[in-house]
Amino acid sequence: MLDSATKSTCGVQDVKSALVLSDDEILERARQIMRDRKKQSEITEPFTLPGAAKAFFTDYFIGLKTEVFAIAFLDANEHLIVAEDFSYGDVNSAHVSIRTVVKRALELEASNIVIAHNHPSNNTRPSHGDQIVTGKIAQALLPLGIKLLDHVIAGATPEDTRAFTEMSLMPG
Repeated sequence: MLDSATKSTCGVQDVKSALVLSDDEILERARQIMRDRKKQSEITEPFTLPGAAKAFFTDYFIGLKTEVFAIAFLDANEHLIVAEDFSYGDVNSAHVSIRTVVKRALELEASNIVIAHNHPSNNTRPSHGDQIVTGKIAQALLPLGIKLLDHVIAGATPEDTRAFTEMSLMPG
């Protein structure tokens, strides 16, 4: 029999139920548990350290088959307050509401943010649309004293993942 914490985390009431899950269902539940833990994790290094945001979001988006846009909200010392999914798309796009991004940053009293999305195709070259939304978000946050530090496009591995700062694409 599974303990109550495992049952709660996995959504399984008994071992018999666990045995009827397909391999894909088990993997999807494991991915969700990893993402939930990553969202709530205590990151001790600032997000601006080389590779920190890339590594975080590579793990955050692991195994997703559709595009997800997420935001890491950071304090004045560039430490994680919380990471949240912001919009869900299909295999090659996700809509982003600039107004909602600004509203949530203010609610959390974030001083900085890092935006990110995954490219399930693993083609992490930024699109023209990626560059436009980055500029619009940066512009909307600037008068409020909130800085957009980076835009990460996550691939399957940290080596595949790209950051706008590394490509000199951040508006400024």
